Amino acid sequence: MSDYGDFLSTRSLEKLTKEELIEKFTITENKEPSPKTIDNVLLSLEHEQAELELKIDKLESFIKSGKFRLLGHIQKDLIIMQKNIMRSYNDCLIARIRNISQT
Repeated sequence: MSDYGDFLSTRSLEKLTKEELIEKFTITENKEPSPKTIDNVLLSLEHEQAELELKIDKLESFIKSGKFRLLGHIQKDLIIMQKNIMRSYNDCLIARIRNISQT
């Protein structure tokens, strides 16, 4: 498969291996990214951000539920820490998306 669009049409982003992601998103020093490559990176970021937002929403719902109250203090603290880190990562993805969209 010569271009990433063809690659995406045959496999979803969730099924990509680490090596495949590195190969598809690596830009060599001598090669400027093509607009299509940037578009694919943007689509990938948007997909990842949307999925992360759903996971954050589910985690926040769980935190508000009665099940969360039954957990020990350490688990509660770790889950809240996880949510906060996920929020920070989400903010980073949003900033990257905005930055790429402005170029």
